[in-house]
Order: sequence, then structure tokens, then C-alpha cells
Amino acid sequence: MSVILVPEPLQWESHAILAVDPGEYSSPDGHGFAVLRGNPGKMHLSKHGCGSLGDIMRVKRELAALGLNTSIVVEQLTAFGPSSPALFNTAESIGAYRLAWGAFLEVKRPEVKAHWLGRGSGNDSEIWGAMQERFGQAGKKSAPGILFGLKGHARAAFALAVLAADQMEGDCGLAKKPAAAFGSTSRVSA
Repeated sequence: MSVILVPEPLQWESHAILAVDPGEYSSPDGHGFAVLRGNPGKMHLSKHGCGSLGDIMRVKRELAALGLNTSIVVEQLTAFGPSSPALFNTAESIGAYRLAWGAFLEVKRPEVKAHWLGRGSGNDSEIWGAMQERFGQAGKKSAPGILFGLKGHARAAFALAVLAADQMEGDCGLAKKPAAAFGSTSRVSA
């Protein structure tokens, strides 16, 4: 069963998922985040955006202050080709999250693609198309949809958050392609 996203907050919320698409350590807006809040099976997108490492840490503190059972999922680095300074800066960000939060779920990008596309390859526009197919068009300011305002790194974080919510509901999204094809790329960081 897949998680159902609703447009408004629920009266009683017990759980939150904070998903992070990490960026370069010192980037002022390179870290994307999305927060789903609600109860198992029914959640809403309560907050999303791009910000600095400190901004993401602040979002986590806000969730802790609300007393919600919060699951954290962070996109794991996957190197494609030669490394660059940006890759190492992003690794620093993931390390900072690990120091601040302890354990969290790390998911590689091919697993996100498999969840949304049924295969480990594809691009961001294909994932966006799959999101729109599932949740409807983004809409506009006068008639916003669930996806309204999601851009860039925040969009990638939302894809990660829904993957985590679906997996909590027992839907690994890999029915189109077996999980074994990815050699269990998810791991809990410690």
C-alpha cells in the first residue's frame, strides 16, 4: 500500500519524515528538504525548500520540539565518473548530519529512480513526471496542487520522502523491478 498525501494537516499527527537532498557543506541554498507529517498511511507535505546546512538543522529541531516521531532519510552520495570538490563538500555535509543526528536512513539515487520509474536509470524530469502522474499537476498560486512550489533540490528531497513513507507502508515501489537488482543499496548510517 502506498502512502496517501492529503492537502491539509491532519487533526492528530504522530509522525514526520524529514528527507534531505544534501548539497555542498558551505552552500547557502544547496541543501533541499521536504517534511511529510501525519500518521502512518496518510500524510501531508508540511514544509519544503532549499537552504543551508544550518537551515536543515533548524528544521530538525522544530520537528523535535513538536514531539513528533521523526524519521530522517538522506540521499547517499553516488559518484559517477571523476570526483570533484563539490562531491567532497557534499560528503562533508552528510558527515555533519551524521554527527548532529546519529543514525538515519541513507538511500542512493538509483534506488529513488527505481521507486519512481521502475528502473535504476532515468533523469529528474522523468521522476517529476511520475510524481505528477501520482499526485496531479503542481497547479498555480491561485489553485495549488500538492506539488506546488517544489523545485530543484526540494523536489529531489520530496521524492526521497515519499519513497520512505511508501516503504514504511510496505510498498517498496520496486514491484516493477526486484529490489535484488540494486544489491540492497539502502543502509542505516550509524
